[in-house]
Amino acid sequence: MSYAIWALIVGVLLIAMALSGTLLERLPVSTALLYLAAGYGLSPAGWGLMSPDPLDYAAILERLTEVAYRPLRNSGFITDRFCALANAAKRVAVSQRQAHFPC
Repeated sequence: MSYAIWALIVGVLLIAMALSGTLLERLPVSTALLYLAAGYGLSPAGWGLMSPDPLDYAAILERLTEVAYRPLRNSGFITDRFCALANAAKRVAVSQRQAHFPC
């Protein structure tokens, strides 16, 4: 799937969520649940519009996890025990591809 289609789908989703703000406030579900439902509907389990391949987007996924990891580590949300588990997972995952974990 091309970048333009990804950007179009994400843009339509964000605009729809922004425009339906008052309607969403009255619903007994959170917006996170609605994003989850949209992701499921767009995934191969739903309509199959978005089916990303993690191996094709490995570099982007690595950068995103590093960006998400730093604030969590600095806030104390991620502990040393989590890093020990991540390093154990790294030893298993390295057998096929080189993986970089920031711990």
